[in-house]
Amino acid sequence: MTASTWTGPAEKPRESHNVTHISSHLLKPTETPAVLRDRVILQQGGDVQPRVAGVCTKQKIKYQRRYIQSMSDVLTERWLWIIILVIFLVIATPLAVVWIILNLPFPYNTIATILLVILWGAAAGYREWIVEQRKQREKELAKKA
Repeated sequence: MTASTWTGPAEKPRESHNVTHISSHLLKPTETPAVLRDRVILQQGGDVQPRVAGVCTKQKIKYQRRYIQSMSDVLTERWLWIIILVIFLVIATPLAVVWIILNLPFPYNTIATILLVILWGAAAGYREWIVEQRKQREKELAKKA
């Protein structure tokens, strides 16, 4: 390397044009690893294909349009937004209830907590009763068949 092209630590470039590992201390402050690789290949006498930013082939443009169209189809789907809303409500509602209970004054937060536990138990009992009724109906239908 000559002093006019690089003034960093003296390191002999590799003989191969297949430069895969380049020491990071060879990087200039404004240089990316790809630019450094190209510089090393050129110093070794190799040929580097020019990279032009923003150049797209017709195939890439076609793929991007297809991707954008499919994304717009998905994002305009009604069920997607219903699912997102339900997931948000499932997460946010218990947090809001706990936050409200914690912010209540002393006698009310205790009453609200006890009421919440009682309602939770009633809902669980109702669910068990519904499941038991369904099993009984299935047994009656199995006996008739």
